[in-house]
Amino acid sequence: MRAVVVLAVLLLPAAAWSQAPVSAAPRLEARLGTALSPRAAPFAGIGVSARAGWYARLGVAAEGGAARVGDTWRAIGQVSASARFLLDPFGDRRVGLYGGAGLGWRFADRATGQGALFLVLGAEGNARRHRVVPALEVTLGGGVRATLVLRARRPDTR
Repeated sequence: MRAVVVLAVLLLPAAAWSQAPVSAAPRLEARLGTALSPRAAPFAGIGVSARAGWYARLGVAAEGGAARVGDTWRAIGQVSASARFLLDPFGDRRVGLYGGAGLGWRFADRATGQGALFLVLGAEGNARRHRVVPALEVTLGGGVRATLVLRARRPDTR
């Protein structure tokens, strides 16, 4: 019994020192998608997301595009902030599902904008094999949007 206690005392500090800190540095993401309703409107944008614990990610994004209104095209845009909850943050599966919510500000032709509350459902590709991780998101709120997101890979987690 004493031998077990002595081994535990000697080995536990070594195990604690071998654990490296996990990076919480923000990661860039490119966004390309389309609004599906109330009217079709393609858009592109850029965003940043940061780790907020093992299972949570916080992000901000800015997107711009064009929407056809009658016979003319109008510039549209959105800035948003969101929180995502990852169901597989360690990349154990090929596809990691996530869900979240956020707030956005949508505007058209520099006119007065409109706030939006939205829900996000997404699926992210394998984070261990590639430098860029693809994800597909569907956003509900103020209409339906489908977005392809390309995120820089995290070395330790999704």
